[in-house]
Amino acid sequence: MRKTYLIMIIIFFVLTNTLVSKNIAKDNSLDFDIGLVFKAGSAEIVFNDSELTNDLAFIITALRVDFDISNYIKLGIIAGYQQNHFNDPINAVNLPLSLGFPEDNSNSMLFGFIIESEPFSIDDFVLDINFEFDYYKSFLKSWKIELPIAAGTAESNNSFYKASLSFLFKYEGFANFTPYIGPNLSLISGKLSLSENIMEIEAEEIMKYNQNNLIGLSAGVKFEVGDNWDIGLKLNLFSEKSICLSAFYIF
Repeated sequence: MRKTYLIMIIIFFVLTNTLVSKNIAKDNSLDFDIGLVFKAGSAEIVFNDSELTNDLAFIITALRVDFDISNYIKLGIIAGYQQNHFNDPINAVNLPLSLGFPEDNSNSMLFGFIIESEPFSIDDFVLDINFEFDYYKSFLKSWKIELPIAAGTAESNNSFYKASLSFLFKYEGFANFTPYIGPNLSLISGKLSLSENIMEIEAEEIMKYNQNNLIGLSAGVKFEVGDNWDIGLKLNLFSEKSICLSAFYIF
């Protein structure tokens, strides 16, 4: 799965780098927008070995910059901070001492990119195709194990990838706002690792997981506020349940 993601990243970066280079060669100026994105929700995941399901809840705050590559293609770069936790308890039972994953939030750094295109339109109806790839790099969490018969330390790490592809149908017939709706495909693939060091015995258990429901629905609206601001509201259903708020300054 990781090799597939890496190949996808390489292909998209090569294509977008070629488009950017051609655009800059044609015109020294490059239009861009900058904004803040706030997202909260959850997605159902399934662990590969046990087939047990759980809900991965998350809150994301990120900075996003969009570059207009051409009249039909936009490249976005996103970076930010995320907090996530599993709604149900998780235990690593294959360690020498059974270990539970901490129920408080895990903190992650978010890095990703977005490719957005509007290949065709009919009157005021526009098809928007959006591909996004994000990597959530978790900060290592550690705590002490203190028992009457043993003492030591434990560590946990929960990092994952997310790829999504959306087909949004927009209506641009209104003056100051644009509604849209459409299906999306979404895939989360992650690795949760729990390790312990007790009385000079080191052990680690790795639990891999994927998103359980891949097909979802997105709906939202974008408001034009003044000459330079776009405010967005987006809802995701089925593959994940989330709400996303965004505010962009248009240069």
